[in-house]
Amino acid sequence: ALGDELRRRGDKLGGRGQGSGLRSSAAWSAIVGAEIAKHTTVLGVRDNEMLVGVDSPAWAAELGMMAEELRERLEMEDGGTPLKGIRFTVTREVERVRAREAAEAAAATRYGGPRVEPVALSEDEIATVRATVATIESAELRAAAFRAITKDLQWKKGIREPNGPQGGAESL
Repeated sequence: ALGDELRRRGDKLGGRGQGSGLRSSAAWSAIVGAEIAKHTTVLGVRDNEMLVGVDSPAWAAELGMMAEELRERLEMEDGGTPLKGIRFTVTREVERVRAREAAEAAAATRYGGPRVEPVALSEDEIATVRATVATIESAELRAAAFRAITKDLQWKKGIREPNGPQGGAESL
C-alpha cells in the first residue's frame, strides 16, 4: 500500500524505487527551481516524509520556512499520496552529489561528441607505415607499432573525411 505508492512516486520522478522517493535531481530541480536545487539533494522518503539534504544551515532554515509551500508544489506535480512533510538536514552529501555531477559533465564534454569512423589507408599510405616501422628489430614490437600507427592514421583520416570509404588496414 504505502510502500507501493512510494515506489510508484519514486519511479515516476526518476527514483530507484523501493521507497527511495524523489531521487532524480532533474525532477527535484523542475519542481523547486535551479537556485534551490543547487543547494539541495533529495535523500529519500520515509514514513511519508521527505528528507532533503542541504549544504548549509542558512539554507536549512530558509527552506524550513518554505517547507509547506514546497510540499504543496510536490503534491500538485505528482498527484500521489500526500506527503506528511519535508525535513531539511545539513549534510555534505550535497557537495558530493554536485562534485559527481560536475565530473560526469566534464567527462561527457571531454570524451563525448560524434563517433569518428576510421577510413581505410591507401596502398601508398600502408607502404609508408611499413617503411616507418621496418627499422624496429623486434617483430612483435614492429607489428604492434604498425597496428598502432595504422589505427591512428585511419582515425585521423576519418576526421578529415567523415563520409569517406570504410575499412581496415592489412596486418604485416
